[in-house]
Amino acid sequence: MTHDDASVWRVEPFRALGVLRFGAGRADCRSALGQPDVSFRRSAWADLPADGYPALGLTLEFGPDDLLEAVEATAPARPVFEDVALLTGPGRDVLRRLAERSCVAGWNLGVHSVEEIGITLFSPSGPDPEEAFAGVSVFRRKIPAPPEFFVGTTPSPTGPLEVSDDRIGPARLGTSRNEVRSVFGEGMATHHFGWATDIFFCGIVAQYDAAGTVRRLVATSPTDVLLNGHAALGIPFREFVDRVTSEIPGCSVSDSSMTVGTGGPQVSISRSGADELPISAVSVGSLGG
Repeated sequence: MTHDDASVWRVEPFRALGVLRFGAGRADCRSALGQPDVSFRRSAWADLPADGYPALGLTLEFGPDDLLEAVEATAPARPVFEDVALLTGPGRDVLRRLAERSCVAGWNLGVHSVEEIGITLFSPSGPDPEEAFAGVSVFRRKIPAPPEFFVGTTPSPTGPLEVSDDRIGPARLGTSRNEVRSVFGEGMATHHFGWATDIFFCGIVAQYDAAGTVRRLVATSPTDVLLNGHAALGIPFREFVDRVTSEIPGCSVSDSSMTVGTGGPQVSISRSGADELPISAVSVGSLGG
């Protein structure tokens, strides 16, 4: 695939998407496709922004190491697996042709998952769609599992949570998954780019290493947090940056996030370069390294 022909790409299990290669760096992807039209966080707990190319129908997601982890394609992109155009024609015909190649799709919550080739196909019209699929996603690692709900044994915290370098409220980095669940109550368990992740209904996200130890904590709405005595979530990014950098030395600021002090908590917004947008997440800890 060349930049001039970027709307046509092939799905080659498991590592190649035309010129895009899973595990490639963001700079390499931008060299192939050009600068993105927009960079934005697809979830509040995403470490880094995704790069969006709406004119090409492509969205690229990157892991904590800034390496390509997932690609989503919508029209006008034309992803093809072998000779099957995944976004062309009735979805049921696409599923049939994939099944003929021993690629059977499982259906759950609007998504057909084809484990054999590591893709998901999105259909808003049910498990046997007459319409073309609305989008296809291809993943570097295994397809994310559907979330599993769990019930906590204690009520979620109320009131603002204090944030420091290694904790958010009563939860601290290095504790076990069971300990975190006992603090924040009910939620959903899933995986995010290979990291076990709990999304709590109170607005806390915890991500764990292979041993089940929390490596990263993220606070999002509807919780409230206090960082160095200041409310953070919902405050315009630039306003918060100006306020805190005048008080705390060593802060580092990018176009979408700010690290408070040296190695301290990080605040982020949903879209790069949009200083007027409110802070959407506060996090401590890191999945990289």
